[in-house]
Amino acid sequence: VFDQPKERRLWGNNCVVLMIKTKADWHRWVDATTQDEGQRRISKECCGQRLGEPGGVIALEMMGGNQASLEQMALHMIGHHILDFWDRKSDHVPVWIEEGFASYIEFEVAKDVGSSCIGGGTAANPAENKWRDGADWKGLLKDAVMNGKDKEAGSNLTWDAIRRTRDYNSMAHSQRAKSWSLITFLISLDNKKFQTFIKEMKGMEKGDWQAQDKAIQKAYEMTYNDLETEWRKYVTKEY
Repeated sequence: VFDQPKERRLWGNNCVVLMIKTKADWHRWVDATTQDEGQRRISKECCGQRLGEPGGVIALEMMGGNQASLEQMALHMIGHHILDFWDRKSDHVPVWIEEGFASYIEFEVAKDVGSSCIGGGTAANPAENKWRDGADWKGLLKDAVMNGKDKEAGSNLTWDAIRRTRDYNSMAHSQRAKSWSLITFLISLDNKKFQTFIKEMKGMEKGDWQAQDKAIQKAYEMTYNDLETEWRKYVTKEY
């Protein structure tokens, strides 16, 4: 997806994965390594954590030793690392891009999505349960598109709702699913344009919602409305 010069390979081609055996030890690890209270709460819930360079360290709670779950969580965290450290002028991008890209890496390699960095979306709305990890995102998204549910006022799936998601703890599972689908679609259109889009996103101010529309316009030479029309055709045809 991203061009990376050989002399700037991520972590020098090495990544350290720390396996934390028990839930109590995991909580102690997060308390010792995470200063931000909100991020600390999210890390304790999601069972995975990425630490910055140098070293490229990913820490995982062992979750009972389920190999598939551990592999998916590791892939998800690697996706976050790649996005953070490519084009280092900033490690900030909107939450929907962070989660969408990490889920894209997870799905492309493992052919499934089973991890999650988000906490509050389901608790706030029981209707989100069907979108939880392991759900048929393609089927649910196709149903939403074909029945216009993604455009209904108040829906978590509207562009305005997704681009305004403030943090991981306020992101709904349906929003994560659409974010994954949008990122997959944007990369499929042209990965060079996707790189331009991410560079523009890394230069935006936090909370500048209109900058996201401008970045899409610059990278893909279309408005978001036009892009979403094409995305809806893609979902209808491919899913």
